[in-house]
Amino acid sequence: MKFKEKYSTEILKGRVNKNINKLYSVIISFLFRKVKLDPESIELLNEYSKKGKILFVSFQNSNIFLSILLNLLNKNKMQNPGLALDFTLNSISGKFYNIKKLLKKILNNKNSINVNDFEYIKRVFEEDKSIIISLLSKSGFKSRYFEKGSDHLENIIKIQNGIDESIFIFPTVMFWSKDPERTRSIFAAKPTSNKGFISGILSIMRSATPGFVRVTAPIDLKKEIESSAVDDSKQISKKLRNNLLEIYNHDKRLVLGPVIKSSQEMMEKVLYHKNVENSIASLVKKDVTEKHLKKRSYQYFKEIAADYSIFYIRLGRTVLDWLFGKIFDDVVFDPEDFKEIRKAAKKGPLILVPSHKSHMDYLLITRIFYENNLVPPHIIAGSNLNFFPVGKLFRKTGAFFMRRSFNGIPLYASVFKQYVKTLISEGYPVEFFLEGGRTRTGKMLSPKVGILKYLIESIEEGYNKDMVFLPITLNYDRVLEETSYKAEIGGKIKDKESSSVLFQSRKLLKKNYGKIYFSVEKPILYSDLKKKFNESTNLPFEIGNYLSDKINNSIKVTNVSLVTTAMLQFSKNGFDFNMLKERVIEIFEFLTFVNVKMTAIKSKDDLDDVILKVLKDYEKDGIVNKPKITDDEDGADLFVMNANERTGVSFYKNTIIHYLLPASFFSMALLLKVKDGIFNKKEIKREFENIKNLFSNEFQFSSKIKEKNIVDKILNYFDLEDKEKVFDSKKFNHFSSSIKDYVESYLIVLKSTVKLGRKSSYKDFLANIKKNGARMFHLGNVELAESLSMLNYKSAVSTLLKMGIITEKKINKRNSEITLVDIKKARLLLVQFENYLSVI
Repeated sequence: MKFKEKYSTEILKGRVNKNINKLYSVIISFLFRKVKLDPESIELLNEYSKKGKILFVSFQNSNIFLSILLNLLNKNKMQNPGLALDFTLNSISGKFYNIKKLLKKILNNKNSINVNDFEYIKRVFEEDKSIIISLLSKSGFKSRYFEKGSDHLENIIKIQNGIDESIFIFPTVMFWSKDPERTRSIFAAKPTSNKGFISGILSIMRSATPGFVRVTAPIDLKKEIESSAVDDSKQISKKLRNNLLEIYNHDKRLVLGPVIKSSQEMMEKVLYHKNVENSIASLVKKDVTEKHLKKRSYQYFKEIAADYSIFYIRLGRTVLDWLFGKIFDDVVFDPEDFKEIRKAAKKGPLILVPSHKSHMDYLLITRIFYENNLVPPHIIAGSNLNFFPVGKLFRKTGAFFMRRSFNGIPLYASVFKQYVKTLISEGYPVEFFLEGGRTRTGKMLSPKVGILKYLIESIEEGYNKDMVFLPITLNYDRVLEETSYKAEIGGKIKDKESSSVLFQSRKLLKKNYGKIYFSVEKPILYSDLKKKFNESTNLPFEIGNYLSDKINNSIKVTNVSLVTTAMLQFSKNGFDFNMLKERVIEIFEFLTFVNVKMTAIKSKDDLDDVILKVLKDYEKDGIVNKPKITDDEDGADLFVMNANERTGVSFYKNTIIHYLLPASFFSMALLLKVKDGIFNKKEIKREFENIKNLFSNEFQFSSKIKEKNIVDKILNYFDLEDKEKVFDSKKFNHFSSSIKDYVESYLIVLKSTVKLGRKSSYKDFLANIKKNGARMFHLGNVELAESLSMLNYKSAVSTLLKMGIITEKKINKRNSEITLVDIKKARLLLVQFENYLSVI
């Protein structure tokens, strides 16, 4: 006798292949065609489908979501689930189908055999089909809670106990948009809620951002069971549900960010906080009333606070895509970095700490985070950027503004600090630039730890349990500010940011700036850094230097920086292709030796094309040219560098100078101490340390140069362990010439210092240094145009202050008095730098 199989209502409703209406699927596919399955999800599903069984766990249970997911899986050539449990009926035709089945069940009980849910679910897995369960189904909860139906998750656990192959549980979320959830809004966004057919269409149409489905990293159920402290499948299923709900909430926050507080709510939290109120109370005087101070704190808050809007971020992305497409070839990043970021974000709010070479930095980071479905950060921006109309646009995309100095405005400092702490309390990702401002020279600037202090206070005062630092490096083939940086290095006062300056910058759109390279170092927990520096008396300083070192050591060598460094080693006249290539190879080999990452070059075989490309671009921009040998003949492969352009392109050399310093300092020490091809290792080491100390104020040293045995490593690299070995000094001249501009800058400052007399105002002192530098350049006492750098001069003056050769006393807010106190030491140092210059 043949028996018919009889199933529960849940199984009848959930059989995907039987109940999907093809016409309905076509309609869904068309109406929701802009909804995507994100790339990371596709990669994960393709990887794990070969490793075991797939179980999707959804946090929505609507027909519309199920149909969208099935269409996306089909579109990406992935197998559809064979069973969908705890979902609502998916169409009118599906309802008629299930009614028909139920009638058959009632009228035809003879010759039938019951197949329980456990057996049917097991059968689907045996057929190598995936299954999807809705975790937050109301009907499913009632069925489980009142013991009327099966606990499907419990059945899955029992099935896993009976098979060797792992069942991988994929948390799956439909984001109808990336619009942040808001408080106190009638039209508050509900990006992950259940939607019906009409509400789903309206959500997609109304949203400023496109919808997408995200599948997160799976839970290996086999391992989960093995690591469980109990054997009871019911208890394991309860724990598993809680874990899945935590994953859902975490992933939602990663994409959407914390629930956005209204501006009024943030104001209430900040201005009514006891820290601000205490600050107001301490400032009340006879002529300064509490009401007046409260008005001022209100104005400060309005000046500082962001007004975050995903609509503006979406609009900004469209504009930036057009802009980047116009002036850059590509933005390069590794999607694997964002997997690490997602993991790290579970442990605390993300604190983004990028290098700062261009105004493009913060625009780029926001765009990349948005593109990778991570909530863009709130950005600490200088108040100089708060001008019409840019200020409002930046504020809408998450920027909040900070004055350059808090001196004399304690109430402003109190409001700003409390605003930062409130952001940390709410869990917002925050971005700030450790260097303070943009580097004009290309070198990493010394860390400014003011913001770092506020962030550390936030955690120590319990605003959050921990925070996660993300050191980020942005490398540019060419920066937009190349021309303005050159002018500022020469002493021109920086143009104040304004709408007119912005309008004038439209000419930048006519030029190509190559590629941008975005990279993230391994995330670092504040709690780990606190343990690492637990004996420090200045924790912000230690953490600032540590993060700075991480950023500095992750800078990649671009094609432009490599070739430009070699090009600038030629101090005068011209060079031909082979001469340049020889220098490029020397630098490339040393950088390879110290394990520096390159953006594109894989081997020396790539160098010809790289050099030719850079020369072609530089020739087009008038940075190099081919001289005429005769009236009718060019100099073939001969190139001459435009002296006026050297300062501008030295920016690219300086982006990687910290990697070359060990070789440059060593080469200068060797050339100074060697006699007749013989040298003393101890003397070389002593001189190396001396040079390093003299330039400690100039460079953010790479950790490699701080290694105790660095000189031994370089001796070994240059094959100089044999003291009697005759060596060619040419290569060492090349490496030492990489810092010749700094030696010449310091020489100019020292010459000006010994002629200082007794006292001078700081402004007059700098003006005199600038005048002496120009004179020495034209007389041939110094050779490099890039030596005439006001920024180098200021660093050298700081070094002299640190050494006690000169002192500085404040006259007023804008000026100070410089006094020469150790003329003897100044003259000795001058002789030292003259000796350095003589061997380069």
